[in-house]
Amino acid sequence: MRRRRIKDAWAEQKVIRDIMVFLHSNGVSTSRAVRIYKTYGENAIELVRANPYKLAQDIPGIGFKSADQIAQKMGIPHDSIIRACAGLAHVLQEATGQGHCGLPVELLKDEAGKLLLVNESIVQTALERTLTERKLIWEKVGDEALVLLPMLQRAEEGIATRIKRIASAAANYPPIDFGKAVAWCQTKTGKELAPSQREALKQALNRRVQSFNVARSPVPQQQLKDAQQHFQDATDALKAGDYKKAEAELRTLGFPLPAGRGPLGNAATTSAILLGTPVHATKGGGWQPAPISGGARQAMNDVNGFAANAKMINRLASAPGGVSNPPTETQVTQYMRDLTNPPKGKPQPTSQQVMQAASDITGGMIMHYSSAGRQDPVYNANPSPHAFYKDRAGKVHEFGSVADAQKAAKAARASKSPDAPAGGITRLNARSPDQWSDVTSQGAPRAGRYIGDCESKVYMQTRLLTAAGFKSLGSVDVQHGGGIGHMLGVFKAPDGTTWVTSNEDFRQVTPSNAKVGVTQADLDATLKTVTGEVYHTQDLRGFRFSSAATANLPTTGDPAVDSIRHSTEMGMMRRTDVLIPPPPPPLPPPPAQSQAGPTNGSGGPKHP
Repeated sequence: MRRRRIKDAWAEQKVIRDIMVFLHSNGVSTSRAVRIYKTYGENAIELVRANPYKLAQDIPGIGFKSADQIAQKMGIPHDSIIRACAGLAHVLQEATGQGHCGLPVELLKDEAGKLLLVNESIVQTALERTLTERKLIWEKVGDEALVLLPMLQRAEEGIATRIKRIASAAANYPPIDFGKAVAWCQTKTGKELAPSQREALKQALNRRVQSFNVARSPVPQQQLKDAQQHFQDATDALKAGDYKKAEAELRTLGFPLPAGRGPLGNAATTSAILLGTPVHATKGGGWQPAPISGGARQAMNDVNGFAANAKMINRLASAPGGVSNPPTETQVTQYMRDLTNPPKGKPQPTSQQVMQAASDITGGMIMHYSSAGRQDPVYNANPSPHAFYKDRAGKVHEFGSVADAQKAAKAARASKSPDAPAGGITRLNARSPDQWSDVTSQGAPRAGRYIGDCESKVYMQTRLLTAAGFKSLGSVDVQHGGGIGHMLGVFKAPDGTTWVTSNEDFRQVTPSNAKVGVTQADLDATLKTVTGEVYHTQDLRGFRFSSAATANLPTTGDPAVDSIRHSTEMGMMRRTDVLIPPPPPPLPPPPAQSQAGPTNGSGGPKHP
């Protein structure tokens, strides 16, 4: 008995080995060969030899093109009828992806000819054979002859039969007086139905099956297919480290997305639909995509990060020795210094171009931000938070630590000083990055990938722009009635222009009076404009802006860290600094010179 089992097992293994050798010799991978054996068993060799194109129908993961390659290795002629028959079925199967159950005869033959690259007579012969063998179904709809896959033709007939049965069945609810029902509905809701609504409701009550005419999707199927190919090409390019090709492919798809959450263009809208954004019918019979949310939004953010990253790496490619991904602080700050100190004979970049470079780098780091997507980022900085209290007159008293505040409060109360606190002491738990790795490392507790928080971006913009010779004027903390806050950076370029950064976006502050130059009022107006764009509103009531001027910070600190931290603290204390002091008053004119001539000894004029 044991000998027989061993003999049977050996024979079975020999069959499997023979099948594997046969399939491998014809270009089939091991994983596919296993799936073929599990499906066909001992008859695998005979079935594949008889018709390798059956693999596309029976084996998951093998399509027409893979089966065609296997067939070519087996020596099946390029113009064989068996190949043409499989090509016709493949064209119809592909058409189902565009919502078609069948294709007109001439269109089917034309598409099959393009796929197979064979003479039209071979396609015609194959079509006649598949129709005769009922592997494809011919059907006339109106004046047009169509060819369908059998399973879809059966599905259509089954659906039609069920709809007919439902439509002819009696209603499963008691008779309703339509007029009284509408009057009751309008009274209960306080809303009057429009004539078209009354008619639609009447049809719904009287007919169990309704038909609707809907408009076509705003995005043609071919456009979606093209976008899908661009996504695949971009993915392949990123895997290969070809950032130029990846950037070009993703730009075709509308990425990076507009800064400030602006409206999407046609290409980005197509990408959003392809990534899972639903499309809804509009009242006029058209279509429009729903707001991007959930998984689709996450996917859009993901792709946007890859696009911005590729754009950044391509910009930095000119750096001597190249850069890593993510680039180090030394690499990007040196790039900014080199950019603003070009070799002799090269033009000096404008402030706009320097701002764009900092924007590209800041945006490109989006895939590497540590606290991305977290409302409460963790930096592990600020181990000793500052503190403040208010006295009875409402004056704010700020301290370097809670212990200092407690000590001052105790002394003020003991001496009955007017500086004594009117209430408790508030810890200023301001979170801010304090080193490059805080905004460019991943992993707990710095987990996240999708959208870097605004503090990270102000920190990075400050590092980049000060390396390029810009001066940090400070940062601005924006708070909105219990909502998510925001932070902006303010910088002055060597040419005297003033700029505001918002995440990776930026805006120049335009002076209202060119002779006076940029004032604090001009800056405030720009801050409000940028904030309105971020929050998609023109009503900024309830928004509070708290600035921390770099000029007021301790000279021993780091402006890139301290201004972010202090502007957050200023927001908590409801205070603000002036970032652009008013110009000094003009000097008084010099005293007028006397027009009288020199005097003589007696004080009178000298006469000739």
